[in-house]
Amino acid sequence: MPRYYRRYRRYTRRGRGYKRSARSRAIGNMRAAYAQKDTASVVLNINRAISCSRPDISINQPSYKGAVGVLNIYDCLVKSEFFRNYAPMYDQFKVDRVRVKLTALKFPVQNTGNNTVGLSIVTAWDRNGLDNAQISNDLGITPVGEAPDVTYYLNSSISNVIGANVNTYSSAVTKNLVVGSSFNQTRYLNASSMQEKEQYLATDDLKEWYLGALPETNILDLTADFKKIVPYSNVQAIPVEVKNSLLSEQRLELDKNPAYFGRSSTCPFKPTLLIGVNSGGEDAVQYCTFNAEIDVAVTFRGLRKSSNV
Repeated sequence: MPRYYRRYRRYTRRGRGYKRSARSRAIGNMRAAYAQKDTASVVLNINRAISCSRPDISINQPSYKGAVGVLNIYDCLVKSEFFRNYAPMYDQFKVDRVRVKLTALKFPVQNTGNNTVGLSIVTAWDRNGLDNAQISNDLGITPVGEAPDVTYYLNSSISNVIGANVNTYSSAVTKNLVVGSSFNQTRYLNASSMQEKEQYLATDDLKEWYLGALPETNILDLTADFKKIVPYSNVQAIPVEVKNSLLSEQRLELDKNPAYFGRSSTCPFKPTLLIGVNSGGEDAVQYCTFNAEIDVAVTFRGLRKSSNV
């Protein structure tokens, strides 16, 4: 009888302990939710084709003889179906680490006599995004509608003018692409400083900011949200002060969007992979395409309540 009683007491204590543990966890989860400290960490896999182009084929300068592609990690997230499914459920998110594997898809083959000229692929991480000197802004007028109900939009086409300056980055790594062999290169980036590790951004701030690139160029056409309505049918007719004011408003709106590849004070940690393609010959590389397999470790915070159903 005493032996049976001791077993019964152990079972009872174990049951009570389990009940207290479950209750404390529930209370802790509730407090974390109220303080927006509840988090969820996931790794999102994204496949994307990256185009590398010269800034302008009419530019005949040595510093522009390389085709360059820009891969902004936040821009990859906003285009990811997985991220778009998670984002409505949380208020904030942050990027913890990134892995990018590049595979060459399309590249020119150049010959000098009996020898085939290889390509030099330079990759570098820019942790803050591109500065103003690395971005070109071309203005144009886009008419929408039919006369007399025509709306004129100030269309801003943005492109990178980095060129061979990719080699100047401290994180630059060079690898040769030889015709007839496969090319793969993997780059990693982790949030290192305390500011980078704790940089939470609002999920609503991430937006699509360009429609796409013109064929075999790096010129990006902005979406309608960033185009300005003007009462002018050509750019030359716009007064300088009006043009500068519109460009300033446009730049402020772009800076609020982490997916924009330019630097921003509201998003100091902006992981951006630069891919430069240089030729060993005299001719400049015009256009190359890479496939990027991207793994992004993301932490979401502030779980939202479900709507009434």
